Amino acid sequence: MTVLQIKALGLFIELHDSSIVIEGKSNLTIDFKNDTLASFWFESLLTQVESLDEFAL
Repeated sequence: MTVLQIKALGLFIELHDSSIVIEGKSNLTIDFKNDTLASFWFESLLTQVESLDEFAL
């Protein structure tokens, strides 16, 4: 299980097997066809969040 927490937005994002769970004011679970696809999307999200400071005004 891998977790990304974005405190400024009040989000908690968790990679759990072939699902990504997003918790905040509302909760959302995205079920992927397999673990590889879920991991790819999670890692892509992580990369975007980590680079946000470089591109935000």
